[in-house]
Amino acid sequence: VHDLAERPNVAFIHDTATFVDDHTVRAGGREFDADYVVVATGSSVDVPDLPGLGQVDYMTSADVLDATDFPDSGVVMGFGYVGMELVPYLSEAGGMDLTVVEHDDRPIDEADPAFGDAALALYEEHFDVTVPTNCYEQHIEPTGDGGVRLHVEFDDGSTEAYEADQLFLFTGRRPGLEGLGLENTAVRPDAYTGESQDWVRDTMQARDDDRTFVVGDANGKEPILHVAKEQGFTAAENILRHDRGAALREYENVHHHVVFSGLGVYPFARVGHSEESAREAGYDVAVATRQASDDGVFKAKDVPEGLAKLVVDREDGTVLGWQGLHYHADAMAKTLQVVVELGLDVREIPDRAYHPTTPEILDGLVRECAEAVAE
Repeated sequence: VHDLAERPNVAFIHDTATFVDDHTVRAGGREFDADYVVVATGSSVDVPDLPGLGQVDYMTSADVLDATDFPDSGVVMGFGYVGMELVPYLSEAGGMDLTVVEHDDRPIDEADPAFGDAALALYEEHFDVTVPTNCYEQHIEPTGDGGVRLHVEFDDGSTEAYEADQLFLFTGRRPGLEGLGLENTAVRPDAYTGESQDWVRDTMQARDDDRTFVVGDANGKEPILHVAKEQGFTAAENILRHDRGAALREYENVHHHVVFSGLGVYPFARVGHSEESAREAGYDVAVATRQASDDGVFKAKDVPEGLAKLVVDREDGTVLGWQGLHYHADAMAKTLQVVVELGLDVREIPDRAYHPTTPEILDGLVRECAEAVAE
């Protein structure tokens, strides 16, 4: 940011900014009138409305990364991206006994079930984490020795209480809109409800004001760093387009997520469609699934756990999506991003990796799907 501020016609004001009206912002004791305003205020921890939470201390992801020591035990609320990444760290580096509350049958909602099942087994067996599933937090209370007691209820109506020295909140993010003074503008985020968060268009314009652009976590669409950067580029381009009266470009995101699960040794990655989403979209699909242990290179590197899956259009061979939960899956995601975004035919993809390398798992998927399409 400081490097950008040194460019001509750029002023960097290190202060909290608030709207005075639709296109006037106050910061640093000054008011700035602008033709366009970009809101890129990020997000904050989404603290749940749980009875008793105000009576106990808790640690967020930021607290964990700043900490130099940890207690003996912990209970974790939130088993999404952040929870998947930090729970093994707390178990291994922190040496903690952990209980992690999972609301569903398995973690990684966006993945096909086999990946969530594999991740659950990995955490329970390799990191010695207790994961009660299909349960929801009901209330929490302090214990006499300074710890916490979390009460949960399972889908079958039974209840359980888990005690630990420390509570960890990895419960997601909420858009950082408080204190911006949006009430002084025409922009009304609360007027729009639903998962689409369509108070911001895909052009990154606020629906209530086409000269206010909202990017990144602040718009609530997809709180992922690389998405925020791409949305920022889209907003900048569209401001220039809008100023000269040209058509604006909508931000189109091919699903591309990476979770650094299993201490980063067993990351989960997904590019494009899962089998479920492809079928829901109306595709007749051919699917190949391969275990990491099917390829000797994973055994040789002592990382035999995990699996991968390729989904293609059975009619024309177009690769629709890929998922991987295994060693080096994060690095392979870029290759599959190119394949999916270019709409390559699986029958035209070379199926020979240099031996012995972990991308051999991709070779097997490509061969199986190519054979299925040929049939």
